[in-house]
Amino acid sequence: MEDRYIDHEKPGIVTFGLGGHHVSMYPRKVGECKYGQGSISGYEDPESFVARFAKPRQGCTDDLPGFYEGCPVIDLRAAVTKDWRLAIAAPLVGLTLDDEEVDQCPTPSAMFAGAVADNGFGTLLRIHKAARSIAPKQPGPLDSVSVPKFIEWWRSRGARIGVIKSEQIVWED
Repeated sequence: MEDRYIDHEKPGIVTFGLGGHHVSMYPRKVGECKYGQGSISGYEDPESFVARFAKPRQGCTDDLPGFYEGCPVIDLRAAVTKDWRLAIAAPLVGLTLDDEEVDQCPTPSAMFAGAVADNGFGTLLRIHKAARSIAPKQPGPLDSVSVPKFIEWWRSRGARIGVIKSEQIVWED
C-alpha cells in the first residue's frame, strides 16, 4: 500500500452537527513518527467558526489564514434535526481512501462479538449489522468511505455542503 501520510497538519473535512464542529485531519508523518487520522473538535457553528479567522487565537495553528483553504464542509444540522437516526447510521470518513473506495468493517469473530455484546461497541456492531442487512449495497455506520462518498451520502440526505475559500464557507446552491 502506498504511503499516504503527509508531512504537515492538514484538515480533510469539517462537519457541523447539533453539538458543535469536528475537523478530521489527514494522517501525518514527522520524521520517522507516524500519526494516524486525527481530529479537532469544539462547539462552533459555521458562522462562529469562520469568525475566528478574523482574530486568530494565540498558539492555534488552525486559526491561521489559509489553514482550511479548499477544505470541504458539511453542515449536518438540518439533516439530523429532520431524522436523528442519520447521526448513528452515517458511515465514517476515511481521508486517505480513493474516491470510490469503501473500507468495510470486518465481521467480528463470535468470541469478540460476545465479549462486547453488553457495552457500547456491541450496540454499534448490532446497529451496523442491521443497517447492512437493510441496505447491503450502502456503507454501514462502521464502514469508512472516501471524502467524496461521505459528502454525497450526506448531500443525499439533506445536509448543506460547502468549501472554505478565502476564510469563508462558500455553500452550494
